[in-house]
Amino acid sequence: TYYITGSISGFDVNYRADNGSIRKESIVTNSAEDEWRYSFPGEEGDIVFISAIYYDISSAITVQVLIDGKLFKQGSSSQDTVKYVTVSGTVPFD
Repeated sequence: TYYITGSISGFDVNYRADNGSIRKESIVTNSAEDEWRYSFPGEEGDIVFISAIYYDISSAITVQVLIDGKLFKQGSSSQDTVKYVTVSGTVPFD
C-alpha cells in the first residue's frame, strides 16, 4: 500500500501501479488529516516506487510504503515545494 498524509492543500503523486506502469495524479486535500492510498497485491521481488510533491509552502507531506500493513519505507518533507519526496525499494523475500 502506498500511503500519503500531511498535505493541507494537495499534491502531485507519481507511483508504480500494479501493472508496472507509472501513473501520475493530482490530488486535492482540504486538511493535513486527509489521506491518499493505493493498494495492490505484490510479489516478493516486485519494485515499489512512489514520489510526491506538495503545493503549499506552509504544508508538509509524509509518503509511506506499507507491506502487509507494516511500514516498509517512509519519507517526509515540510516547507519545501521544490523537491519530490521519493520512496522506493524491492519487496523483500521472506
